[in-house]
Amino acid sequence: MMSAQVINEFCAVAFRKLRKPIEEIEGFLEVLERIKTVPVMPAWSRRALEVARFYNLQFYDSLLLAAAEANGCSEFWSEDLNDGQMYCGMKAVNPFKEFGKNKQGEKR
Repeated sequence: MMSAQVINEFCAVAFRKLRKPIEEIEGFLEVLERIKTVPVMPAWSRRALEVARFYNLQFYDSLLLAAAEANGCSEFWSEDLNDGQMYCGMKAVNPFKEFGKNKQGEKR
């Protein structure tokens, strides 16, 4: 599951940081659009504050974690979290790791 925010952030990173061609990003969107999306629930904001405090994260990253946790996800895809680390019982996975660049866009 994911929110529309996730799709928008994916496009921004792929376009701006990874400099992927628009046609390639559109291809990824065809896949992403098949994934269930969920609305943000008010209770998730309170949980997001708890998550932000515990893991020392930004609010919006924490809000996405809260949504994933509430929906029973086992993995959380993010370029902003430590790849492989557990957050709220979910393993963080960097979807851009496969492209051979770290968060700062440097080659590994």
